[in-house]
Amino acid sequence: MRKGFVVVFLVLLRIVVASSDTDSMGALRRANSTDLVLELNASYSPQGRSGSAIDMSGEIYNYTALIEETSLGVTGIAGLSMSSRVGFLLTSSSWKLSEERLYATGPQVTSSSGSHLSSCVFFEQRLLPNHPLDPRIRVSFTNPGLSGISISASYILDPVVLAGKVDFLGSARSPTNWISVTWSVGFAANARLSLVAIGYLGVPINGLDVPSTSIGLRARIAQDHQRQREMDVEFAWVMIGETPHVMIELCLRRRHSESNE
Repeated sequence: MRKGFVVVFLVLLRIVVASSDTDSMGALRRANSTDLVLELNASYSPQGRSGSAIDMSGEIYNYTALIEETSLGVTGIAGLSMSSRVGFLLTSSSWKLSEERLYATGPQVTSSSGSHLSSCVFFEQRLLPNHPLDPRIRVSFTNPGLSGISISASYILDPVVLAGKVDFLGSARSPTNWISVTWSVGFAANARLSLVAIGYLGVPINGLDVPSTSIGLRARIAQDHQRQREMDVEFAWVMIGETPHVMIELCLRRRHSESNE
């Protein structure tokens, strides 16, 4: 069971990273690629299940279970030039399972928990800085987790931003390779408020894992017109196989730009 939760966490981590990497509102700041950015992230994902099962002794029981996943992460991004940047992501995740089993002889309550730590470094390069689609390529290395290559592009129709990204992911610890597609549509309501709709689809190329999808809405609120301090609040509906659940994420961002000095 512990292995199953680790797989779920890694998929959710890729969803979070993919949605933040294809940052629609970030495309409005192309001229400031040399920014230094620090982000603090926290997410919570509850999931309820119920049904019938058979334990190791052969007894049949009905169960009701609550799975709670939380994660805390810190991200740092530094621009090397107007066309390239590097970043680092460190995430600590934990899960807790509370289950009530109803046997013919009476109820039984069990619980279990676990934690997981992962890190990721990446390098991103703008391929055609003056092109309207601003294509970019990113190489990421995650331990433990999924590493790979991403290709992204965005297009500005002020005040709307369209963005998309394709990931090719794999891991030496897993026989499954993945291809994922992330899209987003952002709308800048004013200088301090932005709304972004995000969709994600991850499909295993091989192995026995199941596809995953998500759709979410993010609200970004800036504390100042220069957007040096921002807060993101995101709600997402996630499907891993046929199992649905929700995810809530909060992100605090501090941006330092030379143009703001």
